[in-house]
Amino acid sequence: MVKEIEKLGAVTTESVFKATGKSWNQWIDILNKAGANTWTHKQITDFLKRKYKLSMWWQQGVSAGYEIFIDKRVPGRTLKGDYSITVTRTFPMAAKKLWQLISSEEGMSLWLRPLSKFKLKVGCSFETEGGAFGEVRTMRAGQRARLTWQEIDWNKSTTVQVWILPRTENKSVLVIQHEKLVDGRLRGPLRSHWEEAVGAVLEYVRTMV
Repeated sequence: MVKEIEKLGAVTTESVFKATGKSWNQWIDILNKAGANTWTHKQITDFLKRKYKLSMWWQQGVSAGYEIFIDKRVPGRTLKGDYSITVTRTFPMAAKKLWQLISSEEGMSLWLRPLSKFKLKVGCSFETEGGAFGEVRTMRAGQRARLTWQEIDWNKSTTVQVWILPRTENKSVLVIQHEKLVDGRLRGPLRSHWEEAVGAVLEYVRTMV
């Protein structure tokens, strides 16, 4: 009997099943039978998009989990050799309302904490209370935004992706993914930073309910 996989990377089998209708064991079986152990990351995501119609987020999530399972990827480290962290939290509100909150001036004061007035809009730059600075590079309103993030003593910028994933009519998930970290030792402090930021938004939402 095959042992049930409870978690791959940061994603539990419960989460992947809720989002895709399949457990980790089922996805591993599907991808193994398709011969994905010899594919590139892009070939796996293309397969998941074409045949199973997974969202962009879950194309990446299932692909990364599978690559961890076949020892092609180290948890927390990308195939390019840099590092990333992901923080997720479920919110008791619809995806549309959650996006409106996090993109509002009040919401951004909780998770981004810009020093001055700032709009979540492509091309807009920010500086945070903690001394980080960056710019909004791409955005799909209501779904996701991609920002650069650089601290004063870093030689190059990193990437922060903010996603809103719908769950049910009155439930959604906020995801913050910090990528392109050149030093694995940054993962702990940055995870704590983003967990605190997401937690602040959740506490605010709870006061609204």
